[in-house]
Formats: sequence, C-alpha cells, structure tokens
Amino acid sequence: MTTITIELTPSQERALKSRTGKRTAAAAAKAWIETGAITAEQIRHALKGSIAEEKAGKMKSFDTAAAAMKWLES
Repeated sequence: MTTITIELTPSQERALKSRTGKRTAAAAAKAWIETGAITAEQIRHALKGSIAEEKAGKMKSFDTAAAAMKWLES
C-alpha cells in the first residue's frame, strides 16, 4: 500500500470531512480520491511538486519525534 501525506489547514480538513461525510481526515481523503473528485493527473502533479521540494532540500526528516520537536523549538 502506498502512503501519501497531505497537509491540510483546519478549515480545509473540516471542509473535506463535510463534503465527504467522513469523521476522520484520512477517511475523507480516501473517499475524495475514490469518488473521482481528484483526478490521477492532479495527484501526479501534486506528487511531482512534492518530489521537487524534496530534491531541493526543502523537506526535513527526523529519526525521532523528540528530534523534530527540538528542531521546531530552535
């Protein structure tokens, strides 16, 4: 199974849940994709942007949650 991370503002999350009738953001996102509300081309475009950001070094990963929190607090 492929894992995709989607960053949503609280208002975007509420709107997505409301539109799909789902209680969790994950279920709402899955329903949104399954209904064809987003096309494969739109997903590809979003992924290309994400990969470009990662290659440009704009994304940061951490080995532990504690390391992430330390970085955020600095």
